[in-house]
Amino acid sequence: MIPKIIHYSWFSGDKYPEDIERYICRWKELLPGYEFVLWDMARLEKEIDSDFVKEAISQRKWAFAADYTRLFAINKYGGIWFDTDVELFKNIDDLLDCDCFIGKESWVNNDGFVYLTSHFMGAVKGHQFIKESLDYYNDRHFIVGTNSDGKPIMDQTMISQMQSEIALKYGLDRREKSKDKAQILTNGVKIYPSYCFCRPLYTSMKKVYAIHRVAGAWRDKEINPKSMTDPKKLTFRVIVWRMLHLIGLK
Repeated sequence: MIPKIIHYSWFSGDKYPEDIERYICRWKELLPGYEFVLWDMARLEKEIDSDFVKEAISQRKWAFAADYTRLFAINKYGGIWFDTDVELFKNIDDLLDCDCFIGKESWVNNDGFVYLTSHFMGAVKGHQFIKESLDYYNDRHFIVGTNSDGKPIMDQTMISQMQSEIALKYGLDRREKSKDKAQILTNGVKIYPSYCFCRPLYTSMKKVYAIHRVAGAWRDKEINPKSMTDPKKLTFRVIVWRMLHLIGLK
């Protein structure tokens, strides 16, 4: 049974934007009886000693520092991780009766595969899948060199990609046609369809736990999170993408 602990992070020390503040308040309304653990700089410095995290923080790449932090937190304490741009729609008690859960993202990446929802996942303390994901960062650096201008070259491998590759050995099907299908993998890893935690199609809103509003803390430029996740707009984009894919233009 996964403990009722919600882990989340905010490293910059800046005031929460209005939308993030609203999302966090809504979590607490929908999840009475849960413990909410904020991983800020004070907690980070107290508990985590990682070159990867320190280097990501030095470049203000908060999302990459959070990638290690989420795995560390769940591995050590158990619980659920929410990115702060996760908008929650209902209680999640029914997700807890397993050893580990994570969902599939709702889009296909450039390599032709669907990745996992590292922004919304949970596990019991010390679960093998989480520990193996955390071990990926052993002896790994975020800054891997400098370019001709003397600027740092950064390893910006997405955790969602890394975890999907690790999950292959557990039996994950990451093909596009599988993204809206649940799976039970080995070692008690439960995989939810993409519409549960990511970007649901308009017709599937009743089954939605959360929408990932994709604030994009790893990007150099800001994006409009509503334009990325509005269900009606997403439905239209999916239809267009599939049409282009069928005629060989995508």
